[in-house]
Amino acid sequence: MIEGNPAIVLNMLAIATLAFAVSGTAISVFVSLFGKSMLRSDIASRKRVLWLLASAPWTISLLVALLFLNCCFDVIAFQSNHSHNFMLIDWHYESNYSERAKLHHIQQFHWWSWRGFALLTAVSFCAYVVLKKSRELRQHRAQLTRLLQQSRSSSDGILVVQSANAFAFTTGFFKKHTFISSGLLAHTSPDEQRAILLHEDAHLRANDPIKKWIYSFLTAFFIPVLALRLRMLMTLSTEQEADAQVIKQDVEPTFMARTLVKVARLNITATPMQYSELVANFADDMLQQRVYFLLGKLELQPISKRFTSLFMLLILSVSLPSVDGVLYLMEALFKH
Repeated sequence: MIEGNPAIVLNMLAIATLAFAVSGTAISVFVSLFGKSMLRSDIASRKRVLWLLASAPWTISLLVALLFLNCCFDVIAFQSNHSHNFMLIDWHYESNYSERAKLHHIQQFHWWSWRGFALLTAVSFCAYVVLKKSRELRQHRAQLTRLLQQSRSSSDGILVVQSANAFAFTTGFFKKHTFISSGLLAHTSPDEQRAILLHEDAHLRANDPIKKWIYSFLTAFFIPVLALRLRMLMTLSTEQEADAQVIKQDVEPTFMARTLVKVARLNITATPMQYSELVANFADDMLQQRVYFLLGKLELQPISKRFTSLFMLLILSVSLPSVDGVLYLMEALFKH
């Protein structure tokens, strides 16, 4: 058994784990109900909400843990001040404080308790995600090194890969690279190549590869179905944003749409990079939505920042009493 301040820290981490699970469930319900509606929102607003959804469980679990910690310190202070001359009225106040805290023996932590099991499960899962993502990074770096060795640099700094497959993508974290295959160059016109490279340049300037990987890391802690849906929505938003940047460079939207479809038909999915979370492809993601966007068939509406703030408060207001109730239930079922 662990006692004192270390026990308090471990208990708060267990509560944070519970809050993460509850807020993640609330976000799952939100995405299930409003995921399709988000496709009708403008790109900047949609990306803001998607980043909020991915980071909300971390923020909410921290806030809930701090709130419980404050309540528990109140209980500890009350018990310390009323350790002598205990009367019936003191029992009434102490009961109210304990009811707020919903956590018995806050200064004691048992690994063989539900709190210990929850914390060990969370630590194990976090270690699994970190190790998995680290392995992906190492393998991606090895693939990138091999690809750099097989490529030649053009006059404008674009790396040309000798391959019959048609692909173009941008990758890299701190030192970014844009690759295009000789197969794609052989089957596209100079104007089409300009549109493709402008699109990849937009990814490069926006640091999309590293943002895409960070988002995949945050969503890796959600259930797989929800994580996949969030990543797809973020990928679509990133690609539409890059397409919009191309249009600003005097490229006709209809021409850009035709180029997307043409490159997709040229087997764009045959990218030599294994992990899509680390790569921003030209025409490999959400093609139909991107074409509709370019042709002006999607009426995208902004999402107000006030709505975003209210949503965060709603998730917090749902999570706090839910964690409170679940914690009370667990304490009633298990003594430690």
